[in-house]
Amino acid sequence: MQKADIVIHQGDDSDFMGQTNKWYLPSGNYTGWKARYSVGVIAKDAQIQEEEDSEGNTVYCVELVLSATDTAALEPDLYTASLKLFDENGKCQTVISSTFIRILPLEVNNNGI
Repeated sequence: MQKADIVIHQGDDSDFMGQTNKWYLPSGNYTGWKARYSVGVIAKDAQIQEEEDSEGNTVYCVELVLSATDTAALEPDLYTASLKLFDENGKCQTVISSTFIRILPLEVNNNGI
């Protein structure tokens, strides 16, 4: 599993400053499965996506997306983002906590605004 240290400035929609924001899942069949991730007080449903790796194999991933509104709801701190996978019966099968996100406060520009 990947471990990424992602830095986000509150109020910033710049897609994690170019850092990776996907969980790559173990190989398997995820048809009908659902995903939900959480970061602090934020919890969101997400889609399990299919991609091709460099060798042409199908891999599955879940993208972590936090908006400026989401980050505004979090205190500046270090968070562990966790991902839960639910099978077609709604039973939680997997919990992955591998992405570390540091939320930094809004920066003040030179004019104090």
